[in-house]
Amino acid sequence: MDRDDPLKNQGKSQTISKNKSKTKSQIKSQVKDQNRGLDVDREDVRRRLLAKKQELVSRVEQTYRDIHGREERGSTDSGEQSVEMESRDLMLTLEAEARSELRSIDKALQRLADGRYGRCVHCGQTISEARLLALAYADSCMRCAA
Repeated sequence: MDRDDPLKNQGKSQTISKNKSKTKSQIKSQVKDQNRGLDVDREDVRRRLLAKKQELVSRVEQTYRDIHGREERGSTDSGEQSVEMESRDLMLTLEAEARSELRSIDKALQRLADGRYGRCVHCGQTISEARLLALAYADSCMRCAA
């Protein structure tokens, strides 16, 4: 390292400063798996998955309340009943999709805990970082998902 050249040393000192600002647990959770070439901050992924899970749980609970609240105060008008049935069907579909997404999140959290996060469950290849950033609970690479 050239101590007399501040431009050469500037980048190195910034890297050291960045690493000092992280806690030991953050550094430990930053995983670089050489076999996969995937750089994942496990704690960040876990936080994102848990936040999405909480959002979906709230949505499912609200949908459940909406569905059962409507059943109690159903209309006697046949036109309104038809609209209510369509709305109920839509809410049931949205609830089923949210429950499916919750299962996917739980599986992703398990893969993260087991050290299998980022690997395609079908072919074992690496799931691209871009795909995991877009869909943190993705369990398939793009080729297998197609």
